[in-house]
Amino acid sequence: MLRYLLFFLCITLVSGCQLRPVLPDDAIYQRGLVSIDAQGARFQACGREQWHSMGEMPDTLRQEYSRLSAGREGLPIYVEGWGRDSFEGWQILDPRVIGGDLDSCLEPFTGTALYAGGLEPAWSLLLSDERLVFNQPGRLRTLVFDQPKRMRVGTLWRWYQRLDDGKGQLDVAFEVERKPCRDEQGVWYALTAHVNLDEVLFDGCARYGDLQRLTLASRYRTPAGQYLRDIHVLMKADGSARLIEENHNGLPLVPRAGAWRFLNSDRILLELARDGSEGAVDTLLWKLGNDGSLTLLNDDPALGRGLELQPLGAPLQWPEGGRKPLP
Repeated sequence: MLRYLLFFLCITLVSGCQLRPVLPDDAIYQRGLVSIDAQGARFQACGREQWHSMGEMPDTLRQEYSRLSAGREGLPIYVEGWGRDSFEGWQILDPRVIGGDLDSCLEPFTGTALYAGGLEPAWSLLLSDERLVFNQPGRLRTLVFDQPKRMRVGTLWRWYQRLDDGKGQLDVAFEVERKPCRDEQGVWYALTAHVNLDEVLFDGCARYGDLQRLTLASRYRTPAGQYLRDIHVLMKADGSARLIEENHNGLPLVPRAGAWRFLNSDRILLELARDGSEGAVDTLLWKLGNDGSLTLLNDDPALGRGLELQPLGAPLQWPEGGRKPLP
């Protein structure tokens, strides 16, 4: 490992501390479809049905859209990255993935901080806080490195660890840098990946994982005018939640605190503290629809079954203060 540390020290001296572009405080990570035609550009977030006008966009997005659409005006193309709402509409500030279609919205990479992969030879890597998993399907090979160590040098991030399986030792170094990359399907990525597995090199592209939470909104409510009372559900990135009943009778709102979590890709479990019963909770099971709505699946004495909530507000972000501590 000493040679790796010396290598990164050299990079530090040459390149200095080059950090990623500073994003405004109101920037959020969003994924969806972009369509550009003679009337302008539009954006439709994953799990939403409404298209929104777009403001100014980076040259990279326009160039990649032109390349991928091949002159087919208005073709929807998948995009994800940092953006914000502006007076002109949704503004993409820092694209991270450009390419794909509506099916790309269904790729959650659950439980993964970073996903990387490439061909020639085929390989993939899943990185989380607890482990680094390297796969080589052509060799039916899966290697699990626990508790990878991390270091950062300028715009380059690196994770490394050693595996001792009783038969010998394997060293892995996984590097990600802010350098554009295209995969074999022509999809553009903002991150380039390299893996050094015991002096065998693998090159490819990298992207963020744990995208499942982006399908959720920070706030939900019953459709206006459909029920005698309004139900609001507020969800936070840290897993906390609050359900509020608004009875329109002049009395104070009735809030109930609780927590939420995914059971699978389209099932959300909401556990709420039961009034007057210390330690007891009521469990609500919701189905996440393709349009972003939540539908109550179980019977509840107060809410019944089949209650539908519509998404409002910004998409849910990651717990780390709305910013991934990654490239």
